[in-house]
Amino acid sequence: MTTDRKWADFELEDDGELGELAPTPGGFETRPDSDGIKTITNYVENTKGGTLKIVKRIKVTKVVHRINKAVAERRNIPLFGVEAGEENAGKAFTVRSVEEIPLEISKETMLRAKFKEDEDDEDIQFADLNPAKTSRDLRQKFLSLQNDDEPVDAGDGDPLGSRLGAGGAKGLSRLRGSGEAPKDLEARRRDEATVRVTNLSEDAKEEDLAELFGTIGKLDRVYLAKHKDKKASKGFAFITYANKELAAQAIRKLNRHGYDNLLLNVEWARPNNRER
Repeated sequence: MTTDRKWADFELEDDGELGELAPTPGGFETRPDSDGIKTITNYVENTKGGTLKIVKRIKVTKVVHRINKAVAERRNIPLFGVEAGEENAGKAFTVRSVEEIPLEISKETMLRAKFKEDEDDEDIQFADLNPAKTSRDLRQKFLSLQNDDEPVDAGDGDPLGSRLGAGGAKGLSRLRGSGEAPKDLEARRRDEATVRVTNLSEDAKEEDLAELFGTIGKLDRVYLAKHKDKKASKGFAFITYANKELAAQAIRKLNRHGYDNLLLNVEWARPNNRER
């Protein structure tokens, strides 16, 4: 008695009979064609005992990654040292540190920040470039509160007496005889050594001006006019030097000097009318 076989009940024993087909578990697979598409045919048996034919069409895409030859050679270098004996050697990665590192701020930077604090009752803000001058200013204010007729000792480190030179005490006597107070003398000295800088940009900073004008000589103070609301520069500043000669030299060298795409105007500052 001859038993009829179903169309899918057969086995191919010779691989040469497949041609363009390659045997796969439970079916056949063709090689990719010119478009890179290959066909996979599988035969499975369903729950009713029948044979099902499943055809899959898959597109094969070849992606080429190009790397440096030296990089590829380094990746194949045998591990050595501690890494050579570990199981997960070569799989380590860099971890970002979350440790907080405190910064040590210098005293000079802290003093600069203190003098740059906003003042509600003043339109012009300034930065004192000489931290040691703070104590001298306090002593000078104390002297200004004294009676003009009281004798002022030029010794014991008195800042006003030292600025008057060798004849400090005699100079004070002459000034008192002429009716000029020590605070007026200090104000006049600053006016004589102060220059006015105009045509500044809104982005100008006290530090930038100090760096530029500090190339001439020792600075006493830097005044930069700013808007109260947006804290931007108003376009002018006052630079006070240690003496009048340095101020005159700054006018000669920095007038019409190119700064922040603008030409600076440097001239003598107008003395304030303090008797008003």
